[in-house]
This record gives sequence, structure tokens and C-alpha cells, in this order.
Amino acid sequence: MKKKTRVPRQRRSLETVAAILEATERVLETEGAEAVTTERVAEVAGVGIGTLYEYFSSKKALVHAVENRSWPAIASALLSRMDGLTGAPLERVIGEIVQLALELIVERGSLHGATPDDPSRSVVFEQIADAVLARIEPEHFALLRPANPRLALVIVAKTVAALGWLGLRDHREEVESGEYAREVTQMIVLYLVKDAAP
Repeated sequence: MKKKTRVPRQRRSLETVAAILEATERVLETEGAEAVTTERVAEVAGVGIGTLYEYFSSKKALVHAVENRSWPAIASALLSRMDGLTGAPLERVIGEIVQLALELIVERGSLHGATPDDPSRSVVFEQIADAVLARIEPEHFALLRPANPRLALVIVAKTVAALGWLGLRDHREEVESGEYAREVTQMIVLYLVKDAAP
């Protein structure tokens, strides 16, 4: 029978989990994904391997937690960029946001290897869609093709995330040259904007 991992509730437990996740990030950034083992992370975090296993059952669980922890920072960067584009044409806003999203996702994927999207992130994508929707300028709504802009933005958020990881896995050369981002951006703009030129 598989041992259940603990959910941290007390301050000390939360600090321990934070130290383990920070250690995982450090190992990923300085030594690469191959170096991430539960033993190495425990060593860098300064905790016993038994303590690590109380909260994380495997390397996969560690990397998953680190990925989940990165989503708020990605969302914040996207929304900050969008705030800086006030008054810009809708196609430019969409294009810059999609390109930045791809860059951030590829950066994350490069640290720990390309991974498929996780259904547990659905709430994050909906939050991103809601925040983007709240920042769309009133005059731009008339330019949107989809009848349900919120649903369209959720679909776009999930699509860009999935395409980012797939690009990293299958089209690294095109990702590095910027061609991949241009193609994905054009596809998203054509989907969202009524009179966008192909």
C-alpha cells in the first residue's frame, strides 16, 4: 500500500516544504533536470530523506510542485505586460501576450524537461482568462470573433501552454529561432480577432 504524503499546515511544516521546493529549483537551475533526485534535493534543502518523503512521494511529485508554484509568476508577468499595452491595437496586445507566454513556458520547460499539461492547472488557466478579460479595453470587444470571449480565452491559455511544451519537445530549433512563436501567435490572432489579416 502506497504511503500517503502529509499536507503541511503548521508554520514549520510550511517552511520545510518551501525549503524543499527552493532546493528543487536550485538543483534544476544549476545542475539540470537529470540531477534532480529526492536524495539530492534533500541534501541541498538540508533535510533528511525521510522528511522529504513525508511531503513528496517522488521526483515527479517534486517537479510537479515546482511547476505549479511557477504559474502565479507566469500569470503576473503576462498581466503586467498587458497593462503596459494599454491603447495598443488588439492584434498587437494578443501577439505580445502570446509570445511572452510561450517564452515563459519554454523557459520553465527548459529547466525541468518538456512535460504534458496537467489537468489540475485548469483553475489557473481560468484565473488567467478572467484577469485578461478584465483588462480588455471596451472598444476591443467588438473586434473579437468568439461569441463567448471568456471561454475563448480559457481555450487560448490552455492551447498556448500545451503548444509551448510541445514546441520545446518537438520543434526546439523553430522555438529558438522565434519561428514557432510567430506561427502560434498568428493562429491565436486569427482565432480571436474578426478581421485579422492572415
